[in-house]
Amino acid sequence: MAIRLNDLTYWIIDSSELSNVDFNEVLQTSADTVRYSVDGSRFLVKYAGREPSSIEQITLKEGPYTHEQITKIVTGTDWNPPINT
Repeated sequence: MAIRLNDLTYWIIDSSELSNVDFNEVLQTSADTVRYSVDGSRFLVKYAGREPSSIEQITLKEGPYTHEQITKIVTGTDWNPPINT
C-alpha cells in the first residue's frame, strides 16, 4: 500500500543526535538522505504510523509536524540557501 503525504509525521532533530536515529525505522535510508538545514545544525526525518522508538528517545527535537506544517517550515531561509543572482 502506498504511503500518502497526509499519513507522514516529521521531526526536526538537532544534528548532534544523528547517530541516534535508526534508519530502519524512518523513511530516510541514511545520514546522506536526510534534509539538513542551511547551517547543518538540524535535519528532518519522516515516518508513517507510530513514532519509532529511536525518535522517541531523542531529546533535541522539534515537532511532530504534519506534511502541511513541515512544507511551510522548509520553505523558509533556514532550510533554503539564498539564491545569488
